[in-house]
Amino acid sequence: MGKRKKSNTKHISDNGAYFNKANSNTYRTGRIYSRKNRKYIPYRSAYEYAYIMKLEKDENIISYISEPFEIKYINTDGVLKTYIPDLLVLHSDGSVYLEEIKPSAMTKALNVKRKASSARRYLKEYYPTAKYRFVTEESIFKSNKEYMEVLSKIWQEKSYTKIYFHSTLKPLV
Repeated sequence: MGKRKKSNTKHISDNGAYFNKANSNTYRTGRIYSRKNRKYIPYRSAYEYAYIMKLEKDENIISYISEPFEIKYINTDGVLKTYIPDLLVLHSDGSVYLEEIKPSAMTKALNVKRKASSARRYLKEYYPTAKYRFVTEESIFKSNKEYMEVLSKIWQEKSYTKIYFHSTLKPLV
C-alpha cells in the first residue's frame, strides 16, 4: 500500500470522509435567507441546506444560530484543534440543542467523536441545560429521492465537492 493510500485511509478512519478539494470549483456551499433569523445563514452541504429548510418550516423552532462558537479539542494526532458546531437551535418549549449535521457513517469517526465529547463538556460548563446531538440523513430526508431533489436544487446554484465515504473511496455523487 502506497504512502498516499495509507494517508487517505487514516484520514477516513479519523474523520469519516475524504474530501477531494483538488478542484476548488466543485465545492458546494451557499447561503439561505432565514425568515426566523432575518438574515442569511450559510450552508456547507446538501444536508445542512435541507435541514435549515426544515427548521424554517418547523413551528416549534423559534430561532437558530449558525456556527455559534468555537470549541477546542485534541484530535487523534494529539494536536489542539478548533471545532465549530453547525447550529444552536432554540425550540418553543425552551429547550436548546447544539447540533452537528453529518452523514450517519461519519458519526463513528474518531475525530468526530472527539469533537462531540468536547462539545458536551463545553455545554455542561457554559450551557448546562443545552444538549448536543447529531442530525443525520435519517432525520433530514424521508427518502433517497428527496435527497436527490435537494442535490439537484443546490447543484443548479453552486458547485460541489466530491465526497468519499468511510473507507470505500467511492464517490457519493
